[in-house]
Amino acid sequence: MKRILTTLFVTTLAVQAMCQTINALSTSPSSLSECTVVTVTATGALPAGKVPTSYALNFVGTTLNVTLNTGNGNPGGAYTAPIPLGTFPAGNYTIIVQLIYNGNVADTETITRTIAPATNPNTGLTATHTKCTSDPSVPLLSLLGGTPDPGGVWTDPQGAVVANGIFDPGVSLPGNYTYAFNVLPPCVSSQTSITVTYLPNNNPGTPGTVQVCALGGGSNIDLSNFLGGAQMAGGTWTKPGGGAHNGIYIPDVDPIGIYTYAVPGIAPCGPATATVTVEAVPAENAGQGMAAQVCYNETAVDLTQYLTGNPNQNGGDWYGPTDNYFGPFNSVFNAQVDPAGTYYYVVYGSICPTDTAFVPVSIIPAPCTPGFEEFSGNVLQFNVMPNPSEGHVTVELELISGGHDQRLDVVDLHGRVVRSEQFALSGTWMRRDLDLGDLAKGAYVLRVTSAEGSAVQRVMLR
Repeated sequence: MKRILTTLFVTTLAVQAMCQTINALSTSPSSLSECTVVTVTATGALPAGKVPTSYALNFVGTTLNVTLNTGNGNPGGAYTAPIPLGTFPAGNYTIIVQLIYNGNVADTETITRTIAPATNPNTGLTATHTKCTSDPSVPLLSLLGGTPDPGGVWTDPQGAVVANGIFDPGVSLPGNYTYAFNVLPPCVSSQTSITVTYLPNNNPGTPGTVQVCALGGGSNIDLSNFLGGAQMAGGTWTKPGGGAHNGIYIPDVDPIGIYTYAVPGIAPCGPATATVTVEAVPAENAGQGMAAQVCYNETAVDLTQYLTGNPNQNGGDWYGPTDNYFGPFNSVFNAQVDPAGTYYYVVYGSICPTDTAFVPVSIIPAPCTPGFEEFSGNVLQFNVMPNPSEGHVTVELELISGGHDQRLDVVDLHGRVVRSEQFALSGTWMRRDLDLGDLAKGAYVLRVTSAEGSAVQRVMLR
């Protein structure tokens, strides 16, 4: 690339030694004309923590000066900076981009481009076509007369955009389809319409969809009930991947996918078809509940921490021991108001069965501290912080008397010890940091055991 030399401060020279601040300049679209918005894109690299943050434009005749400013950002390194310049009269132009770093010109790059004269778009000639519903799909552009330009927008007889520009016989509506270019001055917008009609044929119905539970189960499904319109009776069904089918979907037996219904055609048209798509929806998931022991003076216990297995957070509700409504997913338990008993979280299903998880809640009387699950023997205080945790926790243990060997176990919900260590505690106080970041997210129990008894604390990893 051609580089324009500029006098720089020492700090700026150091930046250029570290990285290529502008690697290249490019323009879009590929064909530039008076009717297109020209965008110049600078690519390059900057030190970590620096990215282009703003730009300024200055047009002098046929020279377009662009100042690209940098500032604090993240992550730095490679960058791409698109800069819309606007529309320009036909001619030859020079585009100069200066990159400003630490208040100095760090790099300057220059390119030249030619803006072509305005060319009005060609949307072709109007035409009329007659199709069989059994015909293959066809690009609408091929149905126009003349030599239309690609890149326009098609709308169907109801005014909706035809995203892929394809006419799908038997699925696409009959009627007028319009092809249009909406362009900027001095070009002139243009549009052309075609008319597509269908030859008489037997009616297989219109496509439909039915949802089934991914877990299986449920009643047999008559697929013909999910075809729209007044389909002709007596046709034949084909299952996904080929092979005859009787049109009755049997859960746990028939495959998920697209089932095709065909009826005889009326000459010159061949057999007409319509499809029913069988979709599997995920099962509802309330998670798996675990027992909760709550200190008598805890007022905001998040019941969701006693659910494992990634339960659905939307569409579920908690209920209390007397089947009373307790609240949505993030409801909290107040030991000073709410009774002990079994609370359950319900995620309602329409396609799949409703799922329920049960959390038995017991309230520990004084003496206890919030979050303290179980203690006995020589333990006076046992704290785990923070809780819930992202993986790193601090354990604080205070004993009534010192001089006892202790074992610290990390236990999962299946009762398996996933981490264990022995330590000697000469005094009555211990503080220890644990890295549990390699364990799966969910609920665990920290258990400290000695000859005098044990203490148990719950911890949630998120």
